[in-house]
Amino acid sequence: MKDLEPLHRSISQEEAAVVGWLIEHGEPEAKEYADDLQSLTVMARCKCGCPTVYFEVEGNPLSRIGERIISDHLGTVDGQEVGVMLFALGKQLSSLEVYSLAGSDKPFKVPKISDLYAYEDSSKR
Repeated sequence: MKDLEPLHRSISQEEAAVVGWLIEHGEPEAKEYADDLQSLTVMARCKCGCPTVYFEVEGNPLSRIGERIISDHLGTVDGQEVGVMLFALGKQLSSLEVYSLAGSDKPFKVPKISDLYAYEDSSKR
């Protein structure tokens, strides 16, 4: 995968909190992945400054080909609106994508779960 920084680390507490929230608020099938949360290993992250991370299973990186979105929401980080998506491939979580809706290239972190919300709630913010 291009423009990725290779890593091999456990999922951070902040990332795990966001993934857990996305599982809880995602498509009905998303709940099937709840047990995988604490065993996720991050194999790479995006180099652009966004906090997008890619997961591996048993030391093997997952292909992005065939990924499907199991949760798609919005959030805010430092007053900036971001999109937050959780992807799965087969029976495995494959990536957590967090991107700037404004297209900013300024680095930012994953949102706090208190700052996540559904698209339909965006007009209330």
